[in-house]
Amino acid sequence: MISPTVRALFCAFVLLSSYCISSSHAQADDWGCQVLLCLSNPGGPMQFAECVPPVQRLWNELARGRPFPTCSG
Repeated sequence: MISPTVRALFCAFVLLSSYCISSSHAQADDWGCQVLLCLSNPGGPMQFAECVPPVQRLWNELARGRPFPTCSG
């Protein structure tokens, strides 16, 4: 079982990452990084509202035969 402190730190990390990614200086490769961050969540890839759009886009892209996104940052 995950301790409340670890869970709180993880939530803070996800929210901070989402905030940083949504800055006005967004780059083309941000989507791949968002997907990897969301998929690494032990609570599920769509546990947080910020992860729903990137993960849904991932499923749509993979269903169309497109490659898995990459994260270079």
